[in-house]
Amino acid sequence: MSPALVILAASLLTSALSKPVDLTNHTLVDHLAKGKHLFVLFSNAEFDDTTGAHGDEKDAWEKLGVKYKDDEKVLVGHLHCYASVTEVKMCKEHKIVGYPTLAHYKGDEWTKPGRHQQYGGKRDFHSLVRFVEGYMREPYKADEL
Repeated sequence: MSPALVILAASLLTSALSKPVDLTNHTLVDHLAKGKHLFVLFSNAEFDDTTGAHGDEKDAWEKLGVKYKDDEKVLVGHLHCYASVTEVKMCKEHKIVGYPTLAHYKGDEWTKPGRHQQYGGKRDFHSLVRFVEGYMREPYKADEL
């Protein structure tokens, strides 16, 4: 694990307000080590522009963050891949090349950059909730798919 990630992981853990947590200010390693999941939106300035084309998607993500704010199994996060040197570095380490990118992590996947699964489903609120409930919180059984 890189020294930057160790420092970052050690210095994190703040409250998540009523939005997805800012991943540069939250303990992720402990969360994942306990068998929990992380669902992350990687964005650029264009996505974060309130007048941009992604308004509905951004609103859905923020609503998802509110819904799972205090969830014991799932942490919903948002990483702004342009906002600071730390965030730019994290996005590069995780090999994020397109925006917005939704990815989910479990176990040691966050601490071993590049090991994540990208979410390819619909990005409306109800589809995101269905994914979290059916895959991340309580995985579907094979006969339910």
